[in-house]
Amino acid sequence: MKKLLPYLLGLTVLLVGAFVSSRMLPRNAAGASSRKPAFPTTQLQPVRVEKPPEVLYFLVAQALVEKLKTGDLLLTVREYQELIRQTSLHLREDLGLELPAGFILPPSVPKNWLEHPQFNDPDHYTFLQQVQAGNRDYLQKIVGRLLDEYAPQTMQLMVERLAAIQAFRKPGDAESLSFVKALYGESFVNDYATSHRPKEDQAKPSERKRNHPESSQAVTRPAKEVAAAQAQVSSLWRTEFGPEELSAVREYILSQNLRDKLRDDLLYSDLSAAERSLMEKSVIGCRLVFLHDLTCRVVSTRQ
Repeated sequence: MKKLLPYLLGLTVLLVGAFVSSRMLPRNAAGASSRKPAFPTTQLQPVRVEKPPEVLYFLVAQALVEKLKTGDLLLTVREYQELIRQTSLHLREDLGLELPAGFILPPSVPKNWLEHPQFNDPDHYTFLQQVQAGNRDYLQKIVGRLLDEYAPQTMQLMVERLAAIQAFRKPGDAESLSFVKALYGESFVNDYATSHRPKEDQAKPSERKRNHPESSQAVTRPAKEVAAAQAQVSSLWRTEFGPEELSAVREYILSQNLRDKLRDDLLYSDLSAAERSLMEKSVIGCRLVFLHDLTCRVVSTRQ
């Protein structure tokens, strides 16, 4: 019996300890460490703030330029792009234009191009058309508000931009003038001068036969008018194609057999849609078509 006494005493202490702990500790304490934390059923998603890319400001500026530029403002591709670039920049910095949400970014257009649009590849014009097509209503609302609610600020900005772009033009030189004469013929400058005379002072062009495109030399403009025309036309081509590019443009014209086609097109509008489309598939061809069309409009009295 004396040998069992220590064992009985130890068992009694264990029973008393278990009883006391069950009374003093919380009932759920034992399973507290294994319980998973409770979260609400709706998980919070990261907030994604997306700023309008630069190309949207570019398109707003383009729409403003198209609405407000005058018909006699003759711009080359480079002047046109520079005007829109400057207008886009001043819309953000001077006017403080903040574009609201609601724009659409085509997934096929590279994001880096959306942020910094460039136009040194024919695909870049396709990118711009895709963004414009997906945001026509959006852009129309923005431009409408600029012209309605912010008309004084917008008009002042555009007048300054349209005036400043004239400084972007490079003066013509003998090389660019020689290039144009070689492309369109020696009589071209005289016809160019004729097209700039007041309408009431312009003689109605006589009918020309296709085999005699030089017949427009019949009326010769005064030397002062011819000199002004030389400066104007050579300046247009000098602005678009610098001296370092003229050799590449000349090679392109020769390789594509365009010399006679462009001259005929200037006189008779014979350049087909297929030929025009092929030209526009290269950077030089695209800029050449634009400048050629501009030249055709300037010499519209020849038609």
